[in-house]
Amino acid sequence: HILPLRGITLELERTLSIISPWMANGSAKKYVSNGSVDPGPVLHDVATGLHYLHTREEKVYHGDLKGDNVMVSDGGRALLADFGFSVLVESSFSLPISHPTGGTTLWMAPEKIAGYGDSAATDVYSFAMLTVELFTRKNPFHGETRPSREDVQNGKRPGRPTPDVTLNRLTDDWWKICELCWDTDPSKRWTVKQILESISQTKFKATVGHIFFLSSLFL
Repeated sequence: HILPLRGITLELERTLSIISPWMANGSAKKYVSNGSVDPGPVLHDVATGLHYLHTREEKVYHGDLKGDNVMVSDGGRALLADFGFSVLVESSFSLPISHPTGGTTLWMAPEKIAGYGDSAATDVYSFAMLTVELFTRKNPFHGETRPSREDVQNGKRPGRPTPDVTLNRLTDDWWKICELCWDTDPSKRWTVKQILESISQTKFKATVGHIFFLSSLFL
């Protein structure tokens, strides 16, 4: 669930650019934009990709997780992309990979806004904001007063969107994931493993409910 790297070039505006396969479906933001796609499987793929990055021997933190930085393959699988702000830790690699305060404010954890670097917890916070973004097909805090950096540090988070906005897809289980992933205290946030376990349980409940519904039709 990581966008493959095909090469690098310095030919575009004399900056180091990454060459990756073309993704016809575009970004996750574009992919869900018309409301025909359930964001759940996309978010499951994103969490799977984050789990891989966070559990590598040389851990990697994405640092700028949002809908525009997740690409979707022709087969509908989500792939993490745009590692311009990624941080490689516990490595002897000598070149700087990112500026520790890079990222996009609406998706940014309060401790990162305060100037601390990326971590598994900052990626988890951004995952919560990505969840809101994909289910609403709008940026976090859309329709609300845009929060200041101080507001975010003081605990301001998006309000729960109404069912008509999310097409009844943002269930209580998904909202619980958001709330447990954007706690102001990084140590209290869920890990990506816990996110994956919760998503798996949500998918199981949905499958069981679907089977029960079909069975009832034939009783």
